Amino acid sequence: MKLLHEIEAKVNRSTKFQEESSVYFPLEQTGSIPSRGMFCAGRIESGVIKTGTPLEVFFNGKKSKGTVKDMEIFRKKTDLLKAGDRGGVFIKFKTDIDIKRGAVLFEPGKGREVSDSWLVSLQTLKGQGNHTTKGEYMLHHSTFSDGKTILEPCNLSEDGLTETVLRSSSQFMGRPTDPILIRSNRTIIIGHLVSSIAS
Repeated sequence: MKLLHEIEAKVNRSTKFQEESSVYFPLEQTGSIPSRGMFCAGRIESGVIKTGTPLEVFFNGKKSKGTVKDMEIFRKKTDLLKAGDRGGVFIKFKTDIDIKRGAVLFEPGKGREVSDSWLVSLQTLKGQGNHTTKGEYMLHHSTFSDGKTILEPCNLSEDGLTETVLRSSSQFMGRPTDPILIRSNRTIIIGHLVSSIAS
């Protein structure tokens, strides 16, 4: 968490929860509950969810639609989840889809950019010194759970941001300025998404 706060400070972005915007709900925990549907939990970044709200889910390049059947906050039933709330929804999807941490719930037709290639702006974490990107890395982003990614060669320092291209093992949903953390065996890299790149 401390590293993520540092990333947000570096890219001059703090999380602002917006009820007026469409639903955007990155998932931190999922599980199938017999007779109740798929349990999807996390913190709602934007929008408002009520029982009966139609939602789509995106995970690893696949989508499915469903309707919210029930909701809870800290295991207590609730009638409303709004931006900033940490809670969960029970939802039955129309088609079977295996979702895990990193999946995103959103209003139909109102998802964000989806790609496996992104222009990113990066620098090494303070104290890490300079680093020349090479080989495979592990990517941490709120909607990407697999982690495997490759960076195009570039020279990074802790003194300023450098733009390069990131190619992930599967598509994920994001938006410009989303904070990211990238790890190799010896180096921690921080930065943010700039824009998606068409495949």
